[in-house]
Amino acid sequence: DCAVTATFAEFPTQCTGTNNFNVAFFDAFSSAALDPARWTSYAHGGVIDVANNAVTLIPGSSGFPYVAGVGNPIPAGNFSVRWIAAFGPQNSYGDGSLAVTAALPADLAGSWSDVADAWQDGGGYRVQVRAADNATVTTAYSQNPAQQTVHDVEYCWLGGSTEVYVDGVQVLSAPRNANIPRPHALWFGNPSATSGTTWNPFTLYYVEVRALNDEIFKDGFETP
Repeated sequence: DCAVTATFAEFPTQCTGTNNFNVAFFDAFSSAALDPARWTSYAHGGVIDVANNAVTLIPGSSGFPYVAGVGNPIPAGNFSVRWIAAFGPQNSYGDGSLAVTAALPADLAGSWSDVADAWQDGGGYRVQVRAADNATVTTAYSQNPAQQTVHDVEYCWLGGSTEVYVDGVQVLSAPRNANIPRPHALWFGNPSATSGTTWNPFTLYYVEVRALNDEIFKDGFETP
């Protein structure tokens, strides 16, 4: 066993045509506990450990921790959400290293609907978005069996399109149906009441939401 400390500098914007942004939300988990101004936590018998510039969620005997964002961190207009996380061993019950969603699921709710997430369960690791219509989930990136690797994920909301980047590579660029709800919330873990110990532990290192101020379409013309 060994202790690993990670430090992250400001990352370049990956979203198409964007050179200018404002930071709307940022957390690199540098304190000794989750910031109550940013997150509300429910351990559910598991462990929520904040140390070494990261938060690690470990399952308990009856459930998996759930951490809900406080308020609405998503700015008006174009935006991106970027996070860096590493899952532990692949297990059967699903949990998300981050979910971008229209509303927070209630604690112990058991069901929800995300706009984008990075998820791992018995079917492996995948980054998912709602890109075709309000009922269709598109897998932008997947690994099965999952690799216990740090992944850098960025989700971009650009005009009428969606882009996703994983580890610096664009894995999705698609029109977004008008019925896709605009997200207002962030969460990670799993709010389900399902019992069991075969959950997927993970460590989340970094979350940043950016307001994108000068998105330029691929034809070279600035947005009005």
